[in-house]
Amino acid sequence: MIRFCPYLLKNLFVLFLIGTLTLSSYSQSADFKSLTDSEELALIEKIKKSSKTTSSIKCDFIQNKKLSFLKDLDVSTGVMYYKNSQKLRWEYKSPNPYVFVLNQSKIYLRNPQGVSSYNTNSNRIYKAISELIIGFINGQGLQNNTNFKSDFFSNNKQIFVKLTPVNSDIKKLFSSVYLYLDINSYIASKIVMNESSGDVTTLSLYNIKRNSTFSDDIFILK
Repeated sequence: MIRFCPYLLKNLFVLFLIGTLTLSSYSQSADFKSLTDSEELALIEKIKKSSKTTSSIKCDFIQNKKLSFLKDLDVSTGVMYYKNSQKLRWEYKSPNPYVFVLNQSKIYLRNPQGVSSYNTNSNRIYKAISELIIGFINGQGLQNNTNFKSDFFSNNKQIFVKLTPVNSDIKKLFSSVYLYLDINSYIASKIVMNESSGDVTTLSLYNIKRNSTFSDDIFILK
């Protein structure tokens, strides 16, 4: 059985940021300008509208983790699948295999030791995280979010969202999280997580395929 722990929480946190340039600290050097309140509301509505026309997403990812006490980067690669019926698969392929699946009210986890499953309706923490996952994918999580303070910026290529935790549990893990969204598709292309420990994790998403077809079988682990 895989027990709930801060490391697992960090991985789940990454997942709900997906739906919705390498920087290790906040900067406006890329000509990002702050959005007004009315511009923020208009942007969020566009993200919501885009999510309604997105039935699925498939992409590859590279994760670079910079540990505060090491010089070299820890690099991982994998693939992500999403379907708008609350189905998400996040799979690390190298260097260590690890799979997380959210399938409506079920969570599956697979590592070299085996597979574990959880019912989100019977676990308050998992239920809250699964709601956050879907909230950020459909755009609802960027507005009136009680866990984060959101600041919006944009340039002619990207939307930059700085998320500052206000939830005490999340504050223990992250000092801030940065989202970089394509200004046309409103799909995240990069995520930077600045951890409270001083570590920095950067996720770069590529080969993004919108509304592609794949079997629902990948959202069940046995």
